[in-house]
Amino acid sequence: MANDTYLDYSDASGTITTGGVAQSITVPNAYLQRKSLIIQNISDTPMYINIGSTATSSSGSFLLAANGGVFNWSTPGFVPQSTTISILCATTGKAFTCKYCN
Repeated sequence: MANDTYLDYSDASGTITTGGVAQSITVPNAYLQRKSLIIQNISDTPMYINIGSTATSSSGSFLLAANGGVFNWSTPGFVPQSTTISILCATTGKAFTCKYCN
């Protein structure tokens, strides 16, 4: 039987507001230890994410492949709390799912 308090994920999903311009994913920093951060590209266009710096389509950012690419960071106590989560996509309006657990 699942422990619902441990699996209490919050939603920070959204869409790309301006294609070709990196934007921040808003994840509150209200808790001391984030347990998990999951981001999935649910669009038909590649996306890139970066933790702590601006996302780019080159070295230093993680590629989220089109149609389901996933970034999953779930090392309790080591998921950044106060750093920027940046996402980039070439096309306006493309959607991503972002869930985090504190």
